[in-house]
Amino acid sequence: MNPEIKMKEKVGWVETNLATVSNKITDGSHNPPPKAEYGEPMLSAQNIFDDHILFEGYRLIKNEDFEKEYKRANVEPRDVLLTIVGTIGRSIVVPDKIRRFTLQRSVALIKPNGIESRYLSFYLRSPTSQLYFENNSKGTAQKGIYLNSLGKLPVLLAPLPEQRAIVSRIEQLFSDLDNGIANLRLAQEQLKVYRQAVLKKAFEGELTRKWRDQQTDLPNARDLLEQIRKEREEAAKVSAKKVKPVKPLTEDEIAELPSLPEGWGWVKIGDLSDVVRGGSPRPAGDPKYYGGEIPFLKVADLTRNDDVYLKDHEYTIKEAGLRKTRLVEGNNLLLSNSGATLGVPKICTFKTTFNDGIAAFLDLAQESMLYHYYFWLSKTNKLRAINQGAAQPNLNTDIISNYPFPLCSIPEQHAIVEEIETRLSVCDKMAQDIDEALEKAEALRQSILKKAFEGKLLSERELAEVRRAQDWEPADVLLERIRMHRAGNGKK
Repeated sequence: MNPEIKMKEKVGWVETNLATVSNKITDGSHNPPPKAEYGEPMLSAQNIFDDHILFEGYRLIKNEDFEKEYKRANVEPRDVLLTIVGTIGRSIVVPDKIRRFTLQRSVALIKPNGIESRYLSFYLRSPTSQLYFENNSKGTAQKGIYLNSLGKLPVLLAPLPEQRAIVSRIEQLFSDLDNGIANLRLAQEQLKVYRQAVLKKAFEGELTRKWRDQQTDLPNARDLLEQIRKEREEAAKVSAKKVKPVKPLTEDEIAELPSLPEGWGWVKIGDLSDVVRGGSPRPAGDPKYYGGEIPFLKVADLTRNDDVYLKDHEYTIKEAGLRKTRLVEGNNLLLSNSGATLGVPKICTFKTTFNDGIAAFLDLAQESMLYHYYFWLSKTNKLRAINQGAAQPNLNTDIISNYPFPLCSIPEQHAIVEEIETRLSVCDKMAQDIDEALEKAEALRQSILKKAFEGKLLSERELAEVRRAQDWEPADVLLERIRMHRAGNGKK
C-alpha cells in the first residue's frame, strides 16, 4: 500500500490506547457472592455476545450483595462490555433499556470517553484487537487478559464524525451479512427436514414405486422372513445358542402402523436379529482391564461424526476385561442406546468390544446391513422421544427387539439404499456448500472490521461529507481535550 494513499485515507486519525479513551476499565467480581433464589443478576462471559446479552443461566445474588458489587461494576447504558476470560474478545454496547445487572470476573466494563461506544465495541472485535488479546492473554487452564494489559491496547482514534459514519457503514454491511447468514441457516434446517422426508418415504416404499412397477416375480417379505428364521435356527444349532422368541405383531398393532406396498410386511427387529448390549469392566479406567490391544467402543465413538462406517477407535481393553463386556465380529450394526445421543447407528468394520451404552444387532444379513442402518437413522428422533420414566434416556434391548420394521425383498432393499444415498449425497454437497458460505461470511465480517479501522471502508464521497461536519476536528485535538478533562478530574 502506498503510504501517501494510506495517510490520505486516515486524515485526522491518531493512535492512542484504551486507557486514554476510557473513564473507567474494570472487571466484575473475583469472588462472587453466594447464589440466591431471588435477587439481581450477575452475568459472566457466557452471557455476553457480539449481538446480544443473554439473560439465561446467570447467577442471582441478594439485593444487598448486588449493591456492593455494583459499586465496582456499575453497568450503565452505552457502556462497552468485553469478555476477557475463556472466550476472549466478544463485545457489545449496553442498550438503553435493559434491566440492572453486574458482572463476574470474566467480563470487563469499559466506560468510553471521547470515543463512540459502538465504534469502540467494533474496534474490540476487529482482527487487530483480537490479535492483541491472543498475544497478551495469560493463564494455563483458562486464558484471560489482565486489566493492565487491556488498558494498553492500541486504539486507532478517528475524528468523531468519521467514527459515527464508520459505525453506520459497518452496521449496514453487517445487517446485509446477517440476512444472508439467516438464509443460510434456514437452508440448513430445510436440508434436515428434507433428509428426514427422504428416509421416511424410503421405508414407506415411495422412493421405489416406479422401480417396483418395472419388476416381475419379486420375492415376498413373508418368504424372506421364513428364510431368515431358518438360517438363524441353523446357526443357533451350530453355536448351541437358542434363538430368542419374539411375539409377533398383533393385527391391532399393525393397523396403527403406516400401510406398506404389496409384498412388504411388518415384522419385529427380534425376528431378524439378536439384539444385545455391551458392558464395561469396573472400575472404569482400571489398568487391570484397560489399555490393552482389544478395541473398546463408547457412545462417543458412534456419535463423533455422521459417517456410515466406524473404522477406528479410541479406547482399548486387555484380555482380563473380556469377561466384563461383549465381543462382536466386524461388519456389525451398532446403535447408541443411552444418553442424549441415543439412536445413532453405525456399521463397525472391525472386531470389537463395547460398553452398555451401545446395542449390537447380531446375525444380521450382510446384504441387508445398509437397509437396516438407514432405517435406524430415520428413527433417531422417535427413539429419543420414547419416555421410559428415567432421567437418562435409555433403550433396553427388549424395546429395540420389539420395534416394528418394514421388511421387503433383498433386491428392493438394495434399490432403496441406492435411492437414499443418491438423494443424501446431494444433501451432503449442499450442506458442504452452506458450511463454506458461512465460513466466508465470518471471514467477510472480519474483513469489514479490518477495512473499517484501516480507514478504507468509507468512500471518498462519504469521507468528504463527514469532514464537512460542524464538529469535525482532527483526533489529536480530540485526544488533547480528553487528556485535559482527565487531568482536571485528577486522573492520570
